[in-house]
Amino acid sequence: MEAEALVMLGRLEEVEGALTAFETAVRGLSRRFGDVAVARVRCSLLSARGAHSAACTALERGLALAEDSEMPFEQARLRLAYGQTLRRQGARGRALRELQLARSLFVSVGARPFLEECDRELSACGARAARPDVGGRSALTPQEQVVAGLVAAGLSNPEVATRLVVTVNTVEYHLRNIYPKLGVSSRLQLAARFSADLH
Repeated sequence: MEAEALVMLGRLEEVEGALTAFETAVRGLSRRFGDVAVARVRCSLLSARGAHSAACTALERGLALAEDSEMPFEQARLRLAYGQTLRRQGARGRALRELQLARSLFVSVGARPFLEECDRELSACGARAARPDVGGRSALTPQEQVVAGLVAAGLSNPEVATRLVVTVNTVEYHLRNIYPKLGVSSRLQLAARFSADLH
């Protein structure tokens, strides 16, 4: 929190010290959580310095760690930061995809303040404000939210499996649960459902 606050205050030269103190404090505890949090703050620092490509690399590393564990809130925060960074780079399509995934995860954990920030970013990308979730998306587990979002974004099952570091069978298993929860029966309907939530 201190490092994030320093970035927001523009005191960038002090951020590394705060990150080092944090890494020392969490050593021997939850290393994965610490690495994910550091990746997010490092992204903010790099973005503030205008190093957007390096910021994306830091976020991708954090996402690989977060997606390999049960950390839906941290996944959502990373995807929100990734979407913000991509938007600043002018990669609107990729930014929308990351922000949609972040929004789904924020809905699933009930993180309203972050959901509102995500909606502001989506609006800045040109998407209209999302309607309340009334048709079952909140019933999806965090992992189902991520799988559904990637499939809706056009990724094939093998591509989703590679992205999430799981087997194709695992992706297919999640889709068999996702379809009835959302009341859809095909990838096209799933994509339309996700798209409709942004219009």
